[in-house]
Amino acid sequence: MRKLLISPGYGAGWTSWSGGSREQIKFMLEYKSFVDYIEKYNKDNEGHYGGVCVPDNLRKEFEMDWKEKFPEASVPYMGGLDKLEVVNVHDDNLIRIKEYDGFESVVIAGDDEWY
Repeated sequence: MRKLLISPGYGAGWTSWSGGSREQIKFMLEYKSFVDYIEKYNKDNEGHYGGVCVPDNLRKEFEMDWKEKFPEASVPYMGGLDKLEVVNVHDDNLIRIKEYDGFESVVIAGDDEWY
């Protein structure tokens, strides 16, 4: 199972507002420390609905990992971190992120929108 990070609330998108390369967006979509935190937060707060705000220490960790992996690139805009959620898709699914006014959703190849 592949775990993806999206920002499903209106405002700023997570990956859709990053302006990064395909490799950079994939890094953002699958950033394990954020996935682990959000899944733990949701497990510890049963009944929680909506996005999770990532704490500052994990934001700093992300920035350090980003600079190590992409030393020539600027750290992406991270406004969408205020409401991240984890979405599970099968490993073999091709996906794209659909965004409207900051509201992100995952579109899987084979959904009605694909021909």
